[in-house]
Formats: sequence, C-alpha cells, structure tokens
Amino acid sequence: FFFQAEDGIRDHCVTGVQTCALPICLKASLGKQKNDAVLRSRIAQLQIAEKDWPGAESTLRELLARRPSNGVRIQLANILMVQSKPTEAIALYRDVLRDAPDNQMAANNLAWHLATHPSPEARSPQEAVALATRVCEQTKFKLAGPLDTLAAAYADAGRFAEAVDVARQARELAEKAGEGKLAADLDERIKLYQAGKPYRAPLVP
Repeated sequence: FFFQAEDGIRDHCVTGVQTCALPICLKASLGKQKNDAVLRSRIAQLQIAEKDWPGAESTLRELLARRPSNGVRIQLANILMVQSKPTEAIALYRDVLRDAPDNQMAANNLAWHLATHPSPEARSPQEAVALATRVCEQTKFKLAGPLDTLAAAYADAGRFAEAVDVARQARELAEKAGEGKLAADLDERIKLYQAGKPYRAPLVP
C-alpha cells in the first residue's frame, strides 16, 4: 500500500562536514524551497520506508493541509490503518471514492481493511466483496493484489471455497510476476481459508 522513497534520495545527507539522518536534513530545508510540497512528500516517503508511522502521519497531514490530493489522502489512510486508527482511515478512503469512484487503489485498500481488520467494528464483509469485485473487474482479474483482496473478502463473508479458488489464482499470478513475498503470503492465507478461517491483518505494535 505504501509508496517508496524516490530514486536519488539517500539514507543520509551532508551538511558541512557532518552527516545527519534523513528526513531530519530535509525537514531543515522546509521553508527554504519554493516547492515545499515536493519536499514534504519526499520526507513522508522516507518516514514510511523507515516505518516511522507517527512521523509519516504528521508529515502527510501537513501536506494534505497545504496541497490536498487523493494520493495524499490514500497514503494518510494507509498510515492511520497500520496505527489502528480505522475510523478516520476509512473516512479518508470514502472521501477519495466520492471524488473519484473508479480510484482502484482507494477501493482496493478500503476493501482490504473492511475484510481483514482485527476489530469487528471496522469490518464490513459484504461491502468489501463488492468493492474488491469491482476492482478485479476493472483490472480484468489479471492482478494478484486485487484478487488477494477479493479472496480475503470472501473469507470474511464466510465464502471459504470461493476464497480458496481466488487466492490460488492470485498466487499463480504473483508467482508469474516474480512477487515471491506475496506468493508466500498467499500460501499461508490459503491454508487459513481451507481451515475455514478468515485472514486478520496484523497491526503495528
């Protein structure tokens, strides 16, 4: 779900004869450049790469206040979810979908969280199935990620046979695409579905 650090942004930058860890150096440049939004985006990317979730949340909130966009809303929603703040995250996904109903990333991420969040109050299996099905239709059932989401939604809705079938399709596509981590994750989820158990996504401690 998360965006990566842009090419050319290294782990440390040089200030005089000393080095300092990024994104601290980039933050020091805020207000000194004409395009602070670009700089804040880079800072957020680095914070995400370092799994600094509170820092990334703060940076993305600042960026959203200065330059609202659906991309930033989605990234902030992702960060809120991993910090177990589903109410605001789901509201942000819904904001994006109201503005751009065909936004596949927002629909897929919302479906995933509605199907896999550990808290029952944050889940909605039927809506998750509907959203995930739409994304799979839009992508011609040819992408492993959306199929993984659909399988998880089926499992949360108690439709385990369908979950196994779709997860197997997703695993085959992931393997063909060289997505070894996703293929391995799907192997584990298939075992859960075969045992009649839904998948629950882990939260950041």
